[in-house]
Amino acid sequence: MNIKKNSLKEMMRKKTIHERVGVSDHFDIKIVRGSTSWAFLSLCYGLFVAIELGIIQLLPLGFPWGLLLFIVLFGGTAWLVFCHGRFQDWLITIKVKHQSRAR
Repeated sequence: MNIKKNSLKEMMRKKTIHERVGVSDHFDIKIVRGSTSWAFLSLCYGLFVAIELGIIQLLPLGFPWGLLLFIVLFGGTAWLVFCHGRFQDWLITIKVKHQSRAR
């Protein structure tokens, strides 16, 4: 019982501290990428699409299915590279690690 009272008192104390300081629960953070990052992401996109196109050419698919698969992969890759922040961060992290090794 004593442990619960202490933890409740601690929670109340923390809550009042947060209220006094003005800490909010939500933060809006946006990453603004520069022209160098967007150029690198565009290069990655072109490379990924070229690889996908080469793989599709190797598959024994007829006319409408190969085109449909390309459109689906093309759209998915565009979404990953240009809209998905974590994937962009991952690509740029790989680039930075390789650049730091070269120096």
